[in-house]
Amino acid sequence: MKKRLLYISLISAAMAGSSCNKFLDVVPKGKDTPRTLEHYNGLLNSTALVNYADVVQAENGSTTTKGTAVVSVMMGDDLITDPLFLQVMGPSVANAYTWQADIFRPEDDVAEWGAFYGQNYVYNLIANNVMAVAGNEEKKRQVRAEARAARALMHFMLVNYFGKPYNAATAAGDPGIPVVKEANANGTIPPRSSVQEVYDFIISELQAAIPDLPEITPMRLRMGQAAGYYLLGQTYLTMGRYEAALKALESCRAAVAKSHVPVRLYDYNQMMPQWTSPALPQYGVFGHPTQFDNEENIYLKQINILDFVFGNVAMLSPAAEEKFDPADLRLKFFYNKDYLTGSMTLPYKLRNSPIAINIGAGLPGLYLMLAECEARTGNLAAAAADLLTLRKSRMPADKAVVSATTREEMIRFVIDERIRELACTGQRWFDMRRLSNDPIFKDITYTHTLGSKTWTLSPERLTLRIPAKILQQNPGMPDNP
Repeated sequence: MKKRLLYISLISAAMAGSSCNKFLDVVPKGKDTPRTLEHYNGLLNSTALVNYADVVQAENGSTTTKGTAVVSVMMGDDLITDPLFLQVMGPSVANAYTWQADIFRPEDDVAEWGAFYGQNYVYNLIANNVMAVAGNEEKKRQVRAEARAARALMHFMLVNYFGKPYNAATAAGDPGIPVVKEANANGTIPPRSSVQEVYDFIISELQAAIPDLPEITPMRLRMGQAAGYYLLGQTYLTMGRYEAALKALESCRAAVAKSHVPVRLYDYNQMMPQWTSPALPQYGVFGHPTQFDNEENIYLKQINILDFVFGNVAMLSPAAEEKFDPADLRLKFFYNKDYLTGSMTLPYKLRNSPIAINIGAGLPGLYLMLAECEARTGNLAAAAADLLTLRKSRMPADKAVVSATTREEMIRFVIDERIRELACTGQRWFDMRRLSNDPIFKDITYTHTLGSKTWTLSPERLTLRIPAKILQQNPGMPDNP
């Protein structure tokens, strides 16, 4: 009996959200392959591809979101929560916060798997078929390149949930995730590739795609060379290949200047008075632009933490708060009163805005990665300059000074700056993973407290177990410890 993939249905939602309405005509089941270049290009305009969510469309056209890939928010050590609020959020949220071996129940549809493989199906459909239709050859290559780079991103996200943190000494033997390169709903799922094989695939896809991506980024929902280089640099950084990462990130910086849409850092010194209201502090920076309009974004792939905000769950840990200067305007994203009424004092400060977080390519992430790679390769002056550029946009200039003077001090400063910039957004979890093999950080003990209890993160829990439904559908697939 064929082993079925459990992530196919997003294709219909992507088609429904695309700009090619003619493609919504009824076609025989299993025969809904796009037929023109406009169809394939239209698929990439689908808003269903913007969110890291497991979206399913029924035969009647209605869509359902089974879940959003947000457990990483709860697993970061930059976050703390309270039993009163955590108990109403459901078992997976509590299990993620306490780093349980099994975060999800056997009956759960796991967005951390389904969201990425679902989108990957769409990208495979495009990458493997667009060159066969009629149309401008350069445009077809651009569409194929965007699909290939995006499916590389899907595999990057998956291997950073379900594969061990990258370690060059063991990656060839560490189990990763299935590398899926075909859009076949009825096909057998490939066996798990090694972590090294997955990263090799990601790099080869990005390197092949980047030359054909548009030099000028057309819009934040579509990928140009700037985003391609960003993802390549992020991949190398995660692997600890800092010189290669720096080269890619410098290319990203050069390509950002060619964007059709404005890409710039917001100066919080100027913008915070416009974004906040003293009369409604519990809503935080409620005037902050949506991620669709956020000019700091290069390429948009977002998660929504609305439930965490409404539930008063995503609170800043005291250890993370200590890393902020009191004048740091990023603290205005946090408030110590409940979100809905502002009448209840919380035990810690809640991240109450923005509630949609870009996990794709962004200018703050670019400066942080550049600074880290520069620090690790010994160019401390360049690292300090890039950090200063970011920090001066986040606080008064006299508070933005970068005081690190040695290589290790600068690296630590960058990692702390990542916490300050990205606190309670889920991105700290991925840093914890990659730093677990770093000589500077590998001996850190991570803990979470919940009331009077304390949980300590074990190395095994840096890797999620394969969802139970996937294992049931694929009985030969080995699970993680």
